[in-house]
Amino acid sequence: DPTEEEIRACLPYLEEQIRKINPRVIVMLGRHASSTIMDRYNIKFNGISQDHGKVFKISSLFGVKKLIPMYHPAAALYNPSLKEELKKDFKVIADELRPEYKNEQAK
Repeated sequence: DPTEEEIRACLPYLEEQIRKINPRVIVMLGRHASSTIMDRYNIKFNGISQDHGKVFKISSLFGVKKLIPMYHPAAALYNPSLKEELKKDFKVIADELRPEYKNEQAK
């Protein structure tokens, strides 16, 4: 698990990348990434077991962003019962990206 000091040290770089890239979808892997990013966007994080696979929409000056928290894939190594949950989460991600892919292909 990252320490608070590590999070504080790395967060400015992550925020800069998000500003530069301006992604429409941000997938957070694991509880630490999920709670940190959702906190930055003022979204209540209810824990990874409750919020994983859900799509949270936020509005910014640059349009709507979708935040998707999910279990970290390594969690399935320690808890094989999470494998099916991870598959469902990846399907949510694919479904959210698919419309954007189709829109890009139409241009």
